[in-house]
Amino acid sequence: MLDSLRQRPAALFARLRSLAESVRTAQRDVAFRQEGLGRCRFSAQVFCGFIIALLALSAVDSFVSEPKLFPLLLRIRLAGITSVSIILLLLRSRAGQRRPRELTLLLVTIMGLTLHGLGRVTGGAASPQYDRMNLVILGIPVLITWGAGWTAVACSIIVGVYLAAIGPGALGAEPHSVQTFGRLITVSVVAVAATAIRELWRWRAYRDRKMLAAAEAKNLESLEEIRRLNEELGLRVQLRTEELRASEERFRTIFEAAPIGVLTADADGHLLAANHAFQTMLGYEAEELRRLTLVDITAAADRPRCISAYERLCRGRGSELQLDKRYLRKDGQVVCVHEAFAAVTDVSGKFSYAIGMVEDVTEQQQAEQRARQHQEHLAHVLRVITMGEMAAQLAHEVNQPLGAMVNYANGALARLRERNVEPEILKAIAQIAAEGLRAGEVMRRVRDFVRQSQPQRAPSDLNYLVKQASLLIEPDARHHAIPLRLVLDPRIPVLEIDGIQIEQVVLNLLRNGLEAMTSSQGNHDHELLVKTTCTDGSEVEVTVRDTGIGLPPDGAARIYDPFFTTKPRGLGMGLSISRSIVEAHGGRLRAMLNADRGTSFTFSLPLSNAVHA
Repeated sequence: MLDSLRQRPAALFARLRSLAESVRTAQRDVAFRQEGLGRCRFSAQVFCGFIIALLALSAVDSFVSEPKLFPLLLRIRLAGITSVSIILLLLRSRAGQRRPRELTLLLVTIMGLTLHGLGRVTGGAASPQYDRMNLVILGIPVLITWGAGWTAVACSIIVGVYLAAIGPGALGAEPHSVQTFGRLITVSVVAVAATAIRELWRWRAYRDRKMLAAAEAKNLESLEEIRRLNEELGLRVQLRTEELRASEERFRTIFEAAPIGVLTADADGHLLAANHAFQTMLGYEAEELRRLTLVDITAAADRPRCISAYERLCRGRGSELQLDKRYLRKDGQVVCVHEAFAAVTDVSGKFSYAIGMVEDVTEQQQAEQRARQHQEHLAHVLRVITMGEMAAQLAHEVNQPLGAMVNYANGALARLRERNVEPEILKAIAQIAAEGLRAGEVMRRVRDFVRQSQPQRAPSDLNYLVKQASLLIEPDARHHAIPLRLVLDPRIPVLEIDGIQIEQVVLNLLRNGLEAMTSSQGNHDHELLVKTTCTDGSEVEVTVRDTGIGLPPDGAARIYDPFFTTKPRGLGMGLSISRSIVEAHGGRLRAMLNADRGTSFTFSLPLSNAVHA
């Protein structure tokens, strides 16, 4: 008998420990918790309806039993119903999805305070309103789906509201306070126990459903495994076959339709295949190329470098090869190309073949050569013009001291004659004066030759000259990330002008504008604009507009003076020469500050230079 009594607490303790372990396991299951939150939210909404119905029914009862207190009681009940309605709206919102249990605790608090307010008005601790607290507590495990801990907190809130309401010293002093407190404690214990038992049942039912679903899934997986594997194997074979076929088709399409030459070669350099573009590039047929090697079609001067680089690629010392070289066409002509080879290996990593892409850059290199020659021509013209301007300036400057020398010599000769100096001395001084006059005449002729020389005029398209000058300056503009925009008037006729000199003027103005923008401080949205305009029918204009630093305040009137410059390494002849060229064509060159920033240089040419059809 005594052993039986000793075993009962141990069994009860083991039972409670098993129950606690089940609760902890349930809390760790995410799906179970999410299901509990959903049920709690739904049951809390039902609980709100229960409370609203309870307050409404109690209002009807007080209207009959307590008509004098009915207005005050009605206001308290309306405040409670309003608060519960707000909780109901919150439960239907996104916050209710995340925090239904916290909102339920707030609902219990509001209901406890409402019943306390009604109890204080209708009779204190003996009021039947406090008995309705028991009804609220019983409604928690019946209607609310959550854990026993949350039920304990809710019951503690109800009991705490009651104790705080009647005061710590009123318990036992007021009639029925002890009985009401005892009922609240008893009902709370029953509610917590009922909630714990219900949650345990819910967890076991959920676990059974989960285990049953897992067992069914495992059985179904076992039954379908062979069929799935067979289908998967067949599908993989089919997909792999289609992928290989599609890959081969894509490669063949790209190989044949590529706009540049594409070829394949083995480790010895023998050509395995070549597309149509490569055949057209070298003038060979496909069968002819397959009888040749890379060395055979390479220019003799490039063969050693080509052989060494290709051997390194085949030996695995590099996965890519890029070369600029020359090929020999079938007719013997040289083709400049840029080729790129990549090594293709097998599954073991051994070299299989090389695939190469070849781009014909012959025209590009020829165009670059022509551009360099054209720029050298323009530079030569600038040097010639610069020397002419310098010669004119020097002739003008040297002519003055030569004149002074002649005057001093003639004065000295006159005085020496008055003093009867020896004839040989007089003759020498006279020769000095004569040589000075002859030197002055030479300087005058040089200056007149430079000033009066006429440009080599020919029919020229002004818009074309502007485009050519822009092409020369465009690489520098692109290097400094400065956009170059052309606005060309198609109405401009063909003019009888010296195209080289006019192009040099445009190039000088473009270069000055670019240097002004690269020297400016700050991050501006720079732009270099070139605009041609056919004005009122008497002349055409070319405007170069920059957004640079603008003209210096003290140098705006001197920018056309020879040797005047604001650049650290400038010669100061560009604008002077440009103005001389424009004026030699009957035009004029002028500068103007822009409204926002930068400078605009405009030169005009008369339409009298137009070529009439």
